[in-house]
Amino acid sequence: MIIIHPGMYKTGSTSIQKTFVRLIGDRVSRAPYTAIPPAHEPAYKKGRTPIVSPGEMRQMLEYRRAEPTTLPLLISNEGFTNSRGKSSRIVPMLHILRDYDEDVRVVAYVRPPRSFISSQFQQWAKHARTRAFSSMGYLWPCYRKIFEVFDTIFGRENVTFKPFQRDRLEGGNVVLDFAHEIGVALDPGEVVLANTSIGLEAVALLHVQSRFGKPVGWKDRQGRFQQRQFSGYISRLCPRRRFVLSDVLTDPLVKANHADLDWMEARLGMSLSEPPVLEGEGVSSEAELISIALAARPLVEDMIAQRVADLPAHDIPDCDLSAPDVPDADRPAYELACRLDFLKDRLNIPLAKWLVPKAKTRKVTS
Repeated sequence: MIIIHPGMYKTGSTSIQKTFVRLIGDRVSRAPYTAIPPAHEPAYKKGRTPIVSPGEMRQMLEYRRAEPTTLPLLISNEGFTNSRGKSSRIVPMLHILRDYDEDVRVVAYVRPPRSFISSQFQQWAKHARTRAFSSMGYLWPCYRKIFEVFDTIFGRENVTFKPFQRDRLEGGNVVLDFAHEIGVALDPGEVVLANTSIGLEAVALLHVQSRFGKPVGWKDRQGRFQQRQFSGYISRLCPRRRFVLSDVLTDPLVKANHADLDWMEARLGMSLSEPPVLEGEGVSSEAELISIALAARPLVEDMIAQRVADLPAHDIPDCDLSAPDVPDADRPAYELACRLDFLKDRLNIPLAKWLVPKAKTRKVTS
């Protein structure tokens, strides 16, 4: 049996992967792979199956055929439900899995649109992506585009879509529910929690940093890795007030994509409706989120003071964090972003070893 877990994004996929990677060889198997390219190594360590080429996938399956195991093969990667890009690699890979000489079962979780949009906004803040308010349409999950392909390739009888709603999950936990769905015994104590949500103040501060601070290039993989580490640091030191976007922001997206949502609800056989966000509890504009960040500036000042307190006088860095050449209305946000960038630099976040290019060696022949 081959079990494909394609996400979707923001449905506890990382927790599923980090839990089941500990069960490999005991209760599940995964496609073995030799000479793993360095870019794939982090995915394997986390239990995620990378999006590989058709040739690489065939090679992985051939290694599985040679293994003396009856354990189900687990292939998990939320990139399978990435609505933008990679389709030229995903679809051929799915066809190869379908044509392999084992039964295939797909189990995926579907998050209701409003909570997905809020959660994805948080993720963008973690990754220093600045276009959230200017391009809200990118936050829509595109249900039909990412899910219909599994029905088409594997047949609806082999595909299970489940709503990502606590009251519909085994034990109220998506990892336990997934284990139950695929017939794997799992104790609640074995569940690994990962990529949990961050609080309101942390989202606000990270948004200001990405919007007004030093940019992190999309192709700068080390920079993005260090930004994620910094996001975790900020999150741990901020209050844990719930972050959610107001219906004022999500309503237009739901209305504009009602046909897509209708398709998903018909496929599930149930509604993905959510209770309204109470007035005053949701962020309704970028100006409001920036105000929340500015109110949290004393937290940032305290963090900076703690980082430089133990330094000798001659090692204390330049703390001129003014922003003289910006519009007066934006000056407070720019100055806060300067402090956040300054703080990140002071943390000396280590580089990711798996992203450091290996030196090329030349084969010497006699």
